[in-house]
Amino acid sequence: PRETVGRDTMVRFRMQFQAAAFAALEILSGKEVDRIYCDYHDDFVVRRTVAGVVEYHFFQVKTKGRANQQWDVDGIFSLKKTGALDTSEKLEAIRSSIAGKLFVHTVEFGEQCRAVTILTNVHFKDEVQDLVVDLAAGTSTKKYIRQLIEKFAVILSPDKPMAPEQIEAARKKLTLQPNVQYIGDTLEAFSTAAHNAIWKHSEIELHQHEIEQIAKSLVMLVEEKSCAPIGGLSLANIDLAT
Repeated sequence: PRETVGRDTMVRFRMQFQAAAFAALEILSGKEVDRIYCDYHDDFVVRRTVAGVVEYHFFQVKTKGRANQQWDVDGIFSLKKTGALDTSEKLEAIRSSIAGKLFVHTVEFGEQCRAVTILTNVHFKDEVQDLVVDLAAGTSTKKYIRQLIEKFAVILSPDKPMAPEQIEAARKKLTLQPNVQYIGDTLEAFSTAAHNAIWKHSEIELHQHEIEQIAKSLVMLVEEKSCAPIGGLSLANIDLAT
């Protein structure tokens, strides 16, 4: 076939829709999660109300075509292991990276940002896991990570100073969700995971044909919400739109 890029892109989006749909199933528990925003502020956002306080959990869904592929530091942070972070271009590259865009939410939403997560169907290299741990700790034995920690506030908030406690809180909010099994080229794995999640959150037992219908309908609903125009939305009516 001549055309494969379009098909690959559709598969990537389908996985994103499955991830958001799976997160939406927690609404069934009737506890903290009460809304999922599909492709509004990020790939999807989970809203929780905890002790009367609204919190948001932002997700980026990043997939690869082969199971043996892994995400590295450059792919996630646009960060080189050699050289100095001494130009505005290098700082902007990090801010525009997968992790950087998530960290911006920790500045814009402040304490209402519960966490930011990179969710993927493959694994992260150890160097990525180590960087996330060191960021949370605020120290590292590796020079390139120390530079990132030192420049963290300048990268994320170049126009507005951040207080030390804000910086520390923001650094700790990034989490990784590797090797997620319920997203894939087909709905088979998602349907199985959805079946288990529905039972977990609602204790409702379903027949196979029912879960297949629900799984397909839910992913289609997420796709519909993800593709709807978002121009002109205000804080007052965004809940109605979602």
